[in-house]
Amino acid sequence: MANDLNSCTIVGRLGRDPKLTVTGSGRAVCRFSIANNRVSEFGLETNWFNVSLFGDLAQTMARRLTKGQLVTVVGQVEVKRDLESGQSYNGIVAEDVQPTKSAPALNHPNALTISGRLGGEPEYNLVGKSNNRPMLTFSIANSQSNEYSERTTWLRVVVWGEEARRIEKLKLTKGSHLTVNGSLQSRSLGEGPERRNYLQLMATRLELNDQRNTKRNSGAGNGAESFSHFSQQTTFDRYTNELNPTESQLAAESGVWSNTRGWQVIDTKSGIYRGDPYPASNAGKQAAKQLATDLGRERGRPRDFVLKLVEIMTTG
Repeated sequence: MANDLNSCTIVGRLGRDPKLTVTGSGRAVCRFSIANNRVSEFGLETNWFNVSLFGDLAQTMARRLTKGQLVTVVGQVEVKRDLESGQSYNGIVAEDVQPTKSAPALNHPNALTISGRLGGEPEYNLVGKSNNRPMLTFSIANSQSNEYSERTTWLRVVVWGEEARRIEKLKLTKGSHLTVNGSLQSRSLGEGPERRNYLQLMATRLELNDQRNTKRNSGAGNGAESFSHFSQQTTFDRYTNELNPTESQLAAESGVWSNTRGWQVIDTKSGIYRGDPYPASNAGKQAAKQLATDLGRERGRPRDFVLKLVEIMTTG
C-alpha cells in the first residue's frame, strides 16, 4: 500500500459561514471556503480554497467558525471527480482547523509538500517578452491507501527560474518519484457554465527520489530498470495505464490535465502573464481584450498589455 506525502498548512479568512451536513453513511461533514492572500513575484494574489472537515471536528468547527474569521487549516490536498454525477472536488481535506488571532494581512502562510509519480515527461519552455524566463510544468500522481480504500490525486506543478532549469537538465521520465515543496494556487479557466476551477502547485524546490527514472540513466543496454521494485511498477501502472492511460482520459475521468490553447494577457514591459487564460474562442478573445484594456487604463499606458494565443492546461 502506497502512502505518498501530502501535507499543507494554509492561513485564510472564511468566505462564508460553515455548512454542516451528513453523508449517506451518517458521518458529519463541515464545508467552507477560505481566502488566502499571497505575495509572489507576480504581485498580490488571492487564492480561494474549499475546505472539508469530517466527524467530531466537523461538528465542533461548525459551531465555532463564522464568515470573515481568520483560521489555520492543516490537511491534505484532494482532487477528485465523481464519474456518475460528473461533479468534481478540488480542495483541502482538513485534519485540523484552528482560529488564528493574527497573520500578515497581505502574505498569509501557504505551504504544501507533496510526493508522487510523474505522469509524463515535464514540459519546458522559455517564456516572457524576451523568451528568456524558464518555466517547467508537469503533473504528478499522489497516492494514499489503507485497508479500506485507495485514492489518487493528480496535481499540476509549475516551476520557474533556475529551479526549472535545474530540473529540466535531469531529463525526467514518466514514473519518476518526486517530492515537491511550494505553495498552493487556485485557478480558473473560462466563463459562465464553461468555467473550470483547478488547483496547481507553484514549486520552489523539487527532489528526485528515484535516480533511475531519468533519460540519461534509462536508455537501452545500460541495465537500468524503470522502477526499483516490481510492486512499484504494478502500483503506478494501475494508476496511469489502467485508470488514466492518456492525457485526454485524465481530463475526462479525473479532472486532471490535457493540452489546449487559450488567450492570455501579457505585460509587454515585464513579460508576465496577467489574469487567468481565456478560451480560444471569439468570446474568450473579447474577454481577454477587455482585461488588457482595463489593465492599460489603470496604468495609463494602453499599449502595455497585449494578447497572445498560448498553450495552456485545463481540467475536464
